[in-house]
Amino acid sequence: SAEKGGGGGGLLRASPAPLRNALVPPVEPKHTLRVCNAYTSWDALRIYRNEEMITPPSLAYRQCGELWLPIVAGDELRFQIGPSEGSISVPEMPSTDSVLQLVLYKHQTFRDTIAFESHVFTKLVNAQAVVLDVYSGQAEAEARIQDLNNASSARSEELEFGTVVELSAGMYEVVLQGKDGTLQAREPLVVLSKESYAVVRVGAEASPDGLGWPQELIVFPHSDARALLGSSAAPPRRSWRTAGVAI
Repeated sequence: SAEKGGGGGGLLRASPAPLRNALVPPVEPKHTLRVCNAYTSWDALRIYRNEEMITPPSLAYRQCGELWLPIVAGDELRFQIGPSEGSISVPEMPSTDSVLQLVLYKHQTFRDTIAFESHVFTKLVNAQAVVLDVYSGQAEAEARIQDLNNASSARSEELEFGTVVELSAGMYEVVLQGKDGTLQAREPLVVLSKESYAVVRVGAEASPDGLGWPQELIVFPHSDARALLGSSAAPPRRSWRTAGVAI
């Protein structure tokens, strides 16, 4: 007769209880807020979301910052630079990882009002760049992307303002030049696959009181070239990062 009990070396094992509620919850998409300050002022930028200040450091002119936070469509983002203010309502964001890129600059007509350019990046295999011109003045210029001076080839292509372009991974520089070919500015650009970038022409011609800001470039983010080689030594991304030229 068969023996009951749990001893010894029986061949039959009790079947495990069926799994219940084992469905993995969906992964929430990661939304990144990226802000570039192109507002010509000595005052730093402060950012508020629904009245809560969300900029640990203040952003000076030509600086950019990124913040990973659960932004929701309809959230109010308010920006303050000295006495100037402006606000924008967060648009409907994609259901995948994405970047909300904002560029703040001085309104052409209402000089104490903050104006915006915006673009939503979604993840693609190739890198992307939004190319913007918020320079205030009559001078014309064009931006070009080219291989670094020590590259074996001499590729050079125009980056048309007001467009979004796809880029191949690599090490480049972006140059800003007048229509007569005069060099105005240059900035390095390390392009990583799946990353998104902002290339922005900034500055303002002299006003009647004599105050002007030279034509310059914002290029952000500043990717680590070691990542092109798959180096594990590349520093980790922080929850808030800034870069640019501090005033």
